Amino acid sequence: MIYKLLYVSLFLLLSSCSLFSGNDKKKEDACDWPPGNRNYSWRIDTVGYWPSEMGGLYVFNDTTAFLTGYINAKNGDNLAGLRWNGTAWIQDIYSPLPEFPIGHYGLDAAGDDSIMVSVGYWGLNLDQAAIGEFNLNTKTWTKYQFETVGRLNSVWTDGNGFYVAVGDNGIIYTKESPNSDWVFSRMEDEFNLSKVSGISKDEWYVSGYKYPTPGSQSNNKIYRYKNGSYLTLYDTYNLESSILPVYASSLVTRLDAKRCETTDSLYLFVSGIEHVKLTSYSSELMFKPTSLSRLSSGENEISSTSPNIFALSPNDVWIPTLSFGLYHYNGLDVKKIESIPNLNYGDISKTGLLRQIKKSASGKIWMLMESNSQQYLLIQGTPL
Repeated sequence: MIYKLLYVSLFLLLSSCSLFSGNDKKKEDACDWPPGNRNYSWRIDTVGYWPSEMGGLYVFNDTTAFLTGYINAKNGDNLAGLRWNGTAWIQDIYSPLPEFPIGHYGLDAAGDDSIMVSVGYWGLNLDQAAIGEFNLNTKTWTKYQFETVGRLNSVWTDGNGFYVAVGDNGIIYTKESPNSDWVFSRMEDEFNLSKVSGISKDEWYVSGYKYPTPGSQSNNKIYRYKNGSYLTLYDTYNLESSILPVYASSLVTRLDAKRCETTDSLYLFVSGIEHVKLTSYSSELMFKPTSLSRLSSGENEISSTSPNIFALSPNDVWIPTLSFGLYHYNGLDVKKIESIPNLNYGDISKTGLLRQIKKSASGKIWMLMESNSQQYLLIQGTPL
């Protein structure tokens, strides 16, 4: 559901980059990312009607992609997934029925060239952790329904068979390899974990929040997991001891992470009251802040708090705001994007907010937008 609060979220994304140059392979290894594209031709499909709740988006390629969640179709059918077949979103997700054997409603998805893992919960009245694995080669699903109370909100993979999923009440599930079992653990403080992103199976980052008492301001934290132990990088109830120099906000919702191996550097993109890029080198826990909000000005000024931020690379960062606001940072400047047709830019009576953004190998961009309360669009951008 769309967040209604003015200061609704603090959002973390870690990415990497460097100034090294050379041939294409060396540039890739050195994280010499080009400025992100802003020129696309757009296609919009309505993929969920009220009351829907969607969050899982995974793109294998331009002809095969999946959406997972609680999906109310136009004809009133209740679905757990949709598949893009290259021309349209269809109900056939390689399952006898759309809801079986997927076994859950998805809130996030991750994967590689042949496997997708979607995480979420059992059902509308069953907020218990659940996972669905889809094998593109065999066109089969494997479902996992756990007794653990709480939704799984986010999943990350290293692309080599390791997965970590996090959720409510501090719950964590890890899978070491394609043939291993999911292993359960729990964070000691039992915060609601909203996002996980990693560098390797031995280093990943998690954001979480908790309301200490009913009606109180949320306590937000950002953790680093490294070699078996956790370190709190940010705590809104203990800002003086926090390592990350960012503002307090009402909810930490998301983070992504990459490390440039050549320079061993981290770039953190934080969204909240102000949108900030934080730079750290080597293994130092010291971060240099750069305000993206102050890079925006005039007609391109970011006008409100953003509950989400998506960095497809350090120079391809998308910042959505309520009322269909969308801004792009390309490593040089910030520009407002209003080229997508049929969106009600600035209409405060409607709350359009991007839930997911992914990019395929061809450079095509995929955006899942909650276009009004519990109604969803899938926007595809083909690069020009």
